[in-house]
Amino acid sequence: LPSGNGIPKKMVSSDHAVGIRIPDHPVPLAIARAFGSPIITTSVNVSTEEPICAVGDLAPEFVAAVAVIVDDGPLENEPSTIIDFTEDSPSILRKGKGYEDLKPFIEFFPAT
Repeated sequence: LPSGNGIPKKMVSSDHAVGIRIPDHPVPLAIARAFGSPIITTSVNVSTEEPICAVGDLAPEFVAAVAVIVDDGPLENEPSTIIDFTEDSPSILRKGKGYEDLKPFIEFFPAT
């Protein structure tokens, strides 16, 4: 999404956009509900590498750099769908989990 005022500069890309992740997992959803606000975070996955799906697969330097790791067991390794909403019409950057559910809403917007 286009970045707005109040977004920390560390979270804004060079093209003035910010990524919003909507999890489909009960643990991060429960944590966000408990905080009562969105959580600013990053992914441990590097886009050019295989997804990390288990705590035991985390790089030691990552484990040493964080205060808390929540382990709810192995996770799915299907990448999520990424949609760019920075232009007038949304565009699909990656088709992944959730795409079929979102497809009717995305197709509502005319192609540019």
